[in-house]
Amino acid sequence: MVLSEAEKAQKVKEEKGFLANKKVEQARIQAEIKSDRETFNMMKAPIKEEKPEAPQRLLLRLRYDINGQKGRRPVELEGTTSTVSLFHFLQAVEEQFHVAPPRQVLRAADESKFPVEPKAEALPSYGSFGSVEAFPSLESLGLRNGQELFLTVADDDDA
Repeated sequence: MVLSEAEKAQKVKEEKGFLANKKVEQARIQAEIKSDRETFNMMKAPIKEEKPEAPQRLLLRLRYDINGQKGRRPVELEGTTSTVSLFHFLQAVEEQFHVAPPRQVLRAADESKFPVEPKAEALPSYGSFGSVEAFPSLESLGLRNGQELFLTVADDDDA
């Protein structure tokens, strides 16, 4: 059977239309499969809960010489040097060392020397502030996270 040019062109056109329809149908099926897979994965995947950010911790290391006992101990507080005031730091020192804040003498470490020694000037004393709001932040005193301080006890007649 011999086909004329018009019949051949018609047959080629039908085949192209059939192939185009087949490709469109395959794309639709693939999109449907992908959508079903995404829906299934969303339903079966564990719900990811955002963990709250851990509060920042401030760590200051204290070398102490109290009543003949010497040693080193860390003092940890929640916050940063800009958010923690000297008042709260003195309270934390009181809780750990059982020394009343007016008797505490704190000196920053002079880290330019080895072995580390206390600086000559002490941090402001507890009694030099009129109210809790008047206490400066640790940052304004030049302290930083991880810094070393020296703690001694003032004599009773000095307090």
